[in-house]
Amino acid sequence: MTIRFPSAPSDMAGYKSERGGFEYTVTRKSVKNINIRVREDGSVAVSAPYSTPERRIISFVEEKSLKIAEIIKKLPPCVPSRAYSSEEKSRFLEKAEAICRSIEPMFFEGEYKKPRIELCSGKSRWGYCFPKKNLVRLNISLCDHPDEIIEYVAMHEYCHFLVANHSASFYYELERRMPDWRKRKASLNGNLHKNAQKT
Repeated sequence: MTIRFPSAPSDMAGYKSERGGFEYTVTRKSVKNINIRVREDGSVAVSAPYSTPERRIISFVEEKSLKIAEIIKKLPPCVPSRAYSSEEKSRFLEKAEAICRSIEPMFFEGEYKKPRIELCSGKSRWGYCFPKKNLVRLNISLCDHPDEIIEYVAMHEYCHFLVANHSASFYYELERRMPDWRKRKASLNGNLHKNAQKT
């Protein structure tokens, strides 16, 4: 199923695999072949030559969709966990709220009902956004990371108020508001790998 986003750059498009059930983005580039990349967070990125017909790209991904779905399923949990004290949770919630309030003007104008900020735990997600509930949840594990990383995760979740999925349109909105998000994400993943090596 093709999902088109008028606000996204003309060389990007978002799709959903019918067989695999995962969403993926396609970026047209000066490359020779169609390439598929499964990121550590489970998102799928496809690059293809400018001249490749859309139906050929979709067919190529569908041919490998079951294998891609298996790779996504086998990805290790992305969020480490440990026990946090009530004081740590309280301090982090205060910091998380301050960071979220600082980026809200980039998403809402005039008078608006401020989204509730809550903490969550678990090993699979750094954060959650529930637009219908006007709620954002950030993983307590983020308290072990610098503010710029917390800001990146918060910005990622707030972009879901605009685009519900991880399509090309979503990353376009994220790029507009945080041009260095890739660097911050790489830093987050780098810290994660260091922590994993210590355990």
